[in-house]
Amino acid sequence: MSPTEALRCDDASGGPPEVVLASRLIRGIKSGLEAFVLDKREDSYDALTRVLNASGVRGLLLVKDLGPYVVVYLDRGALERRCMYERCSTAQNSYERKLCARKCVTELLPEVINEVSRSLCEAARSIRSSVSGAS
Repeated sequence: MSPTEALRCDDASGGPPEVVLASRLIRGIKSGLEAFVLDKREDSYDALTRVLNASGVRGLLLVKDLGPYVVVYLDRGALERRCMYERCSTAQNSYERKLCARKCVTELLPEVINEVSRSLCEAARSIRSSVSGAS
């Protein structure tokens, strides 16, 4: 995703709630926390679910419902398991495997964040065009 495309998705301030939430979710995932918090009193949990389902990134994100809040964050455990099986299975002992997996996650993380952001951006564009076409 080019920086221009990323800006267009990161800066969405109008339009359907799904588009605005996708923009905020992208900013949260790209932040140092790699997470997004939704306040159900202010935003639609259903809109968030539609964005996540449309983006196809549910397997890379965890969604925790904490009553009035919903936290969406990168599933580092899934990345670590992937690394453990794909890259680190030949390590001599469990310590080396864990060390290898942590290093692998660190290497993969920027790519995963970019892919999640791109998919969320595409979902937001799709939702925006379907809403615009219906008007």
